[in-house]
Amino acid sequence: MINLVFDYIFIVVFGWALAGAAWATVIAEITGGLLPVLYFLVNRKGVLYLSRP
Repeated sequence: MINLVFDYIFIVVFGWALAGAAWATVIAEITGGLLPVLYFLVNRKGVLYLSRP
């Protein structure tokens, strides 16, 4: 969804064409990678639980 919104803004509103699509994709990828990390940092929920068998 982020990519679609930024695609529209960068391509239609700013008129950046291919460069706008590229920037929209980069922003969406970075956001998609950071949001889960921030979620787990804020909620302090562990993803991996290590224990001895």
